[in-house]
Amino acid sequence: MIFSRKQLRNEEQRYYLSAGGVVGEIVFGESEQIEWKGRLIKDFEEIWGGGGFLLRTKPKKIDYQIEFVDEMYLGGKDGLIIRHKGRSSDVYLLLISWVSQNKIRVHYFLGVAELNALLREIYAKLSGKKKYFLLHAATCIDENNVAYLICAKSGGGKSTTAEAMIREGWSPMGGDLLLVRRNKNGWSYESLPLVEKELLPKKKIVNNARVYFIEKTKVAWVKQIRDKIQLVKKVMEQTVIESAEGKEKVSQLVIDWASGKQEAHQLGVALGKTNFKQLMKEGENES
Repeated sequence: MIFSRKQLRNEEQRYYLSAGGVVGEIVFGESEQIEWKGRLIKDFEEIWGGGGFLLRTKPKKIDYQIEFVDEMYLGGKDGLIIRHKGRSSDVYLLLISWVSQNKIRVHYFLGVAELNALLREIYAKLSGKKKYFLLHAATCIDENNVAYLICAKSGGGKSTTAEAMIREGWSPMGGDLLLVRRNKNGWSYESLPLVEKELLPKKKIVNNARVYFIEKTKVAWVKQIRDKIQLVKKVMEQTVIESAEGKEKVSQLVIDWASGKQEAHQLGVALGKTNFKQLMKEGENES
């Protein structure tokens, strides 16, 4: 949507961003910084609107609000707040303020990268409370709309594996995080409204998934995980948890998820030598 300079200066623009059962209100307030504001709205619409995450009408319930403003207010002060910490040369410029648990005020001098980081933090904070958990996984979708969740420790090769699978015909869904959500019919696997590595966010929801915990090996192999306790432990190692309260709720969700008919495998990956379609089929036959 194109706004005039007068509208950017004297009016606020509101958007509603929805993903994973969580709805946020993004407010671009009245501003003298019309160049910053105009560019920010344009980028926001292209990334999150183009990805299918924006609602056309105001929802009944809003879970959080991010408001862009000209001035910051904190402790009775306004404007840009500069703080000194430790040595006098250590200077911090305050551009973000948590007004309350679910309301954040952001200065217009920040952009989509910082908004992306805030959205990631918000979804992490709501994990467990909103009947979902976040899983560190590179995710691809096959021709039958089944998601393949590739999990590994940092540097373990999940992104490289997902890239190889995409070359073999899978479609990308997420580069680093996936939202696993309980619903009336079981579980859904949903992309997050986050820019991840080389992927712009695209809203995708699937109802079937297979999970693979990979390790680098010289010879490719696949083995089904039949022990539910082992599966819960492996998944918990890959979840995003913000607090003790969140950990308890996420743990129960993971236990409930693993107790169902969930396919999970350990996967030995010989990078550059593995035929993933053949290997995944061997895993399915083992099931």
